[in-house]
Amino acid sequence: VEQLAALAATAQQAGAGAGAGEQAGTSQGTRGGATTTSTLGLGQRYDEVILAALARGGSGEHRYAPDVDAAVAEFAGLVEDLLGKSVTGALLRVLPQQGLVDAIRAHGALPNWADAGGVTINLGDLYGGEERSVLVGLHVPALADLGTTTVATLELSYTSLPELQVHTVDLPVSINVVPGDEARGRVPDARVRIARLLLDVDDVKRSASERLRAGDTDAAQSSLADAVARVRSGRDMAGDDELLAGRIDAAVADLEELERSTRERSEEWSSKLAMESYNQTSRGKQRRRARLVDEGLGAGTTIRFVRGDIAGLARTGRFDAVVNAANPGLLGGAGVAGALHAAAGPELDRACAALVAATGPVATGDAAPTPGFALGAAHIVHAVGPRYRIDVPSEQLLASAHRRAVEVADLLGCTSNAVPAISTGVVGYPIEAAAPVAIRAVTAALARCQSLRDVTFVLPDDVALHAYRSASTAA
Repeated sequence: VEQLAALAATAQQAGAGAGAGEQAGTSQGTRGGATTTSTLGLGQRYDEVILAALARGGSGEHRYAPDVDAAVAEFAGLVEDLLGKSVTGALLRVLPQQGLVDAIRAHGALPNWADAGGVTINLGDLYGGEERSVLVGLHVPALADLGTTTVATLELSYTSLPELQVHTVDLPVSINVVPGDEARGRVPDARVRIARLLLDVDDVKRSASERLRAGDTDAAQSSLADAVARVRSGRDMAGDDELLAGRIDAAVADLEELERSTRERSEEWSSKLAMESYNQTSRGKQRRRARLVDEGLGAGTTIRFVRGDIAGLARTGRFDAVVNAANPGLLGGAGVAGALHAAAGPELDRACAALVAATGPVATGDAAPTPGFALGAAHIVHAVGPRYRIDVPSEQLLASAHRRAVEVADLLGCTSNAVPAISTGVVGYPIEAAAPVAIRAVTAALARCQSLRDVTFVLPDDVALHAYRSASTAA
């Protein structure tokens, strides 16, 4: 606590200017002898540049929470990251073969430095389930000898946790030297082209944040809109590669969120959101944060969209009810059902078995409640969605499952309800087809509720978030 207070005070003295109810804070986690510093800005009157620099120097995260509800989810994510650290002190050394490489460039904002042997890139700490990408450019002059030549070696060193074991992995970088006429006909690798495109977009985010801080909203809007068009035009580069296509779609969704914020929110809010996004993606990290995004439904009712883990968010206690993407027998297993059963404990398994024994399996398109037990929510609403093109008519059954999830939570007297992307997991309902059905059903049901005022869709990744937000806008 003393370290937190001291660091927060340092940030404020340097110009954070946190006012009442609007704070700048840091969290530190120490494991295996390495310290990670992460920062969380709450409200608007703090300096996001300083907090981002503190996080970057401490190999941690910088996150922004516009309100207390969002801060709870963000802080839960920070703690989850700190507790889930699996690698510390990761370094990537690029060691060129003498005389074969003229220059080395580490793209992005990862800390790096040159030494006598080559260039070292500080990857920092990695967490369970995290992906990290690095783009390194090598300038290789014309070579006289044709054929395969090793021009450099990549040396990755890191300490694994909790055993504190040091690992070193070497990977040769080889190129196929061909005559000039043949080289001119080569097509650059789509992964590299997309990586460079997305890193260029990161520079746009940083620039937009700076322009917003300077009060030049029009320029920030224009640059973000241009970036959206550029990334969309690069969609064809992904071809049939679903992973690359997903990264393009996620980048478009992120940029659209930033551009929309410049039109609908204050300059301070938008600047902080842009800086947070830049701090994440410019270091090659696939974001895991849970960003709350409001979609207005009229006075007093709200649908929100969260990118995150529904069981983890349920443990924060901010939801009265949590919806389980259940099967008719209310068994656990994989996906959302398995995560909620594990978090709620064995009492949930016994309650589900008793319910099914007393009333029979829950019909597809219907929902039934149980207590939440150890989950953190008072109730779990088990909604049974259809198996795509097996349980028919699939669209009507999916709409019914969402409608009943809302109605049951309302009958229980709940004011807030968390809903996963029902039927889009192992049962195969396409996310693009499921999203508009879910939005329409929940919107209509929420309008008729007596107590339920807040429904939060908890979505697994950026692609799902984009699909649901797009469906909400269309609706």
